Amino acid sequence: LAELKDLLGTYASRDAQTTMVVALHDDKLVLRRGPESLDLTPIYADAFSIPGGIVTFRRNDKGTPTSFTVSVDRVWSLPFGKEDVRD
Repeated sequence: LAELKDLLGTYASRDAQTTMVVALHDDKLVLRRGPESLDLTPIYADAFSIPGGIVTFRRNDKGTPTSFTVSVDRVWSLPFGKEDVRD
């Protein structure tokens, strides 16, 4: 659960012109955009499945999550940068 808490926060994509929030709901990681919420199901370290795709988190040299990418149907590796990254 501690590793999941590192991933929590607000992430923004200039390409998609949108913001998403990674949050915990009932001890499970979810991805929220407005009223919509998607469960993030663990696949392997820092990678999670969502309906129709995958979310992969990236970390800096200190192990701090800095971004994630979303890959779905016709979109591959759409980047989202974490706001207020703290080392």
